[in-house]
Amino acid sequence: MRRLALLAVVFIAGWGPVLAQTACPQGVAVGSARCGPGGGGMPAGFFFKKSPTWRPGWGALARNDAQSIIGASTGTRSPKAAGRGAIRGCRSGGGQGCEVFFTYRDSCAVIVKLSGSEPVMPTYHVAARSVEEAIDLALETCGRANEGRACEVIYSNCSEGFYRN
Repeated sequence: MRRLALLAVVFIAGWGPVLAQTACPQGVAVGSARCGPGGGGMPAGFFFKKSPTWRPGWGALARNDAQSIIGASTGTRSPKAAGRGAIRGCRSGGGQGCEVFFTYRDSCAVIVKLSGSEPVMPTYHVAARSVEEAIDLALETCGRANEGRACEVIYSNCSEGFYRN
């Protein structure tokens, strides 16, 4: 009977949470403040480690038509940041009243204009997967709009995304 009672106590106590400190430095008694929680063999945060996530890279173009000034920014984390950078670039070139006219994400942007034309405006802009593709598309668009006359590239750059941990 005594064995049965002892077995019942052990069985019932075994269903509750087991709280033990097993990560004690050598020579320190279990229960000491210097002991940590049990290890289990896995590093802390093993199951909760985040994998890197892809963040798009944004670019933007801003201009002041009256002064023929263009500003650009690339590789930013948001379209707003890209726009602010492009306006800053336009202003640093002497432009006042600069406005964003084009934003692009994870791609390459190109601006072309009619060859030999001054001022710079009007321009034609395109975004594509590669600079070469963007140049081809922009030159084709400019040529069609100007009855086949020659156009030239005045800006090209790519805004690539990045991994964030």
